[in-house]
Amino acid sequence: MLRERFEISGDDDLDLRTEDEKARAAVTRWLEWQGHVGHLDRREQGAVWDAVRAEGCSYRRRRGNGGGASLCEGHAQAG
Repeated sequence: MLRERFEISGDDDLDLRTEDEKARAAVTRWLEWQGHVGHLDRREQGAVWDAVRAEGCSYRRRRGNGGGASLCEGHAQAG
């Protein structure tokens, strides 16, 4: 028996998708993300994948700039 009353408010966002729908959505978002990364130059892509693999950000050593650099900076601040 619950000691406290369990309630949800009307503004709670419930995810009513099935597990299969959630899995398909996750795969779709992952592929979209990879597509965005694919538009970066080679050095920036390397920096992004380094961060994804949690190997640190080697981008600064490569002297690049742009999207990969900002992602690495954000990764470093979050870690």
